[in-house]
Amino acid sequence: MAWLGREGQVLYGNKKFCQALAYSLEELRRLTVFDIDLEFSRLQWDELWSQGFPKRSIAARRRYRRKDGVLLPVEIRGSVLVYQGEEHVFLVIQDVSERMQAEEKLAASERTAR
Repeated sequence: MAWLGREGQVLYGNKKFCQALAYSLEELRRLTVFDIDLEFSRLQWDELWSQGFPKRSIAARRRYRRKDGVLLPVEIRGSVLVYQGEEHVFLVIQDVSERMQAEEKLAASERTAR
């Protein structure tokens, strides 16, 4: 899980999040969501907020860049929570690498069975 600030900055990542991305918490706190999710831009972030992101939750499949540059497929679920009067994005992130590999194997076996 991770917490993001209103500007997309990483405020916190739990131990599993840090391990999955191979960063220390201190290193992650110097990054933004745009450093980790290369397909997600500042413009998209701002559009989410202008469309009422604080009033709804999100769910998406993304690819997060690890410290070593490897892209990690993840599913994210997020919502905005107000903490000490400020809006923060709370994310639950799940590594879906194994599931994607299984799906690819299944699709390949279905193609060869035809």
